[in-house]
Amino acid sequence: IHDPVWGDCEIGQEPGDEVLLNMLDNSLVRRTMAIEQLSLDPLTATIPSTTGFSRWEHVWGSVAFVRKMTEDADMTSRDRLNLQLRTFVSDLGHTAYSHQGDWLFQGMGGPENQHHNELKHLLEVSGITDVLRHHDIQPEEVVANDHEDWIERPSPDLCVDRVDYGAREMQRWLNLDMSMWGMLRPARFI
Repeated sequence: IHDPVWGDCEIGQEPGDEVLLNMLDNSLVRRTMAIEQLSLDPLTATIPSTTGFSRWEHVWGSVAFVRKMTEDADMTSRDRLNLQLRTFVSDLGHTAYSHQGDWLFQGMGGPENQHHNELKHLLEVSGITDVLRHHDIQPEEVVANDHEDWIERPSPDLCVDRVDYGAREMQRWLNLDMSMWGMLRPARFI
């Protein structure tokens, strides 16, 4: 992956990477290429030049971010993989227009978590859980709606999701050509 925010990240060399690569063939994963991250077009953008990136870019960028954040952490390779998978699948349930789909079902100003509430079922019917189980990973290791940590937190707290799309917006707004990784990496995040 060459991500404009987090830089280069090679998928395929670490233990468990084959599950990420196997999920690429899944239609639920491929549909993220067509879902706009911010639900704004260039005419209605509130910040100039920040629109125009897909859930696909965000999902893979978030995986790259988590990989980089955990590369020197005192974690097992399985724990690192589970964090990457949690990040990878967390946005697969978004409908068109991002959180506007949540508002449709939960009301404006609601918890914006409809896509998370239905994620386990969606992963099952799409075949993602079959891919996980094929690699000896139980869906419960990856989908944890009741678990809050730096991967998933309710708004307005920071989490991987908000850090990635915030950095993506800033990168576009400031028209930066280089990876922001060196500027954003805290000394100890985990």
